[in-house]
Amino acid sequence: ALLINGYVDAYKAFGDSDYLNEAQTIFKAIKEGAYSDGLVVHSFKKGSKRSEGFLEDYAFLANASLNLYSASMNSEYLNFAQLLINTVEERFKDQSGFYKYNSSNSLISKIIKNDDGVIPSPNAVMAHNLLLLGHIEYNKDYLGNTTTMLTAMQPLLTESIVSYTYWGSLSLKEMYP
Repeated sequence: ALLINGYVDAYKAFGDSDYLNEAQTIFKAIKEGAYSDGLVVHSFKKGSKRSEGFLEDYAFLANASLNLYSASMNSEYLNFAQLLINTVEERFKDQSGFYKYNSSNSLISKIIKNDDGVIPSPNAVMAHNLLLLGHIEYNKDYLGNTTTMLTAMQPLLTESIVSYTYWGSLSLKEMYP
């Protein structure tokens, strides 16, 4: 999904349709290989055991789908992003307003990942997704969820922005749309 976003960004920057075609090809392969029965698979290989996807799998794939929609205006990508985000809302939503790392309750304590590491925080990506989809659908609940999440993160942004850069990006989008 991150690779798809890279290709879409390259397409938007350079206007070369080969980048968009490559992004669409990768998206199709992921959807065919890692999406089944309404659920995303964490990793897949033909003939191997399929493990259930984590929040980051859903969040990044929904984000890639939204980016493909913005580049192509193909409503299939928008519909798929909506489907993924609805699944995240049902399976991962926590009473804190954030999203749990996995959908099962088999761990002793729940994990809610908010800081950025090598990849952005899946909660920050979900907040971005809700902001984008909230504007596309005029969904005030999604926009409100984004604001709630961002408000909760504000003290951490002030304290150590380098650990929360994707949240910082979202903050800029909220202040200067």
